[in-house]
Amino acid sequence: MRGLKRGTKLGPPSQSHRDNISIALVGFLRTPKQKRQAQLDKGRRANRKLKERLCKIYGFKCCSKKCRWVNEDGSKGCSDIRILQLDHKLGGGVKSRKGISSLQYYRRAIEQHDKKKYQMLCPNCNWIKRMENKEFPNVVVIS
Repeated sequence: MRGLKRGTKLGPPSQSHRDNISIALVGFLRTPKQKRQAQLDKGRRANRKLKERLCKIYGFKCCSKKCRWVNEDGSKGCSDIRILQLDHKLGGGVKSRKGISSLQYYRRAIEQHDKKKYQMLCPNCNWIKRMENKEFPNVVVIS
């Protein structure tokens, strides 16, 4: 019985080990799959809050005057927070985002709070702006 510490139980593993169940901090049993899903949900909620803070500063609507998106209330300019994107007004967003995550990028834009530098655009208007201003590296444009 060398190598065993005093008080070590010999016998079959407990039920929780067999079922691969762990006790979470919240105080109830969860499987690893449930723990992973809870982590993903927590991350999604945090991302949503961050995007809402960003939209509160830069607007809950596409800033492009050419936006053709028509909302349910009949107003123009996309107001769906799920698809709005943060855009550099003068271009150069690829260089400033290099090496950081999108969350860090959003946090930096919130800290700077510079409406002369950033704006919110829908994906269509963002791509149209990129094509018109030729803000794309290594992309061939067929026109």
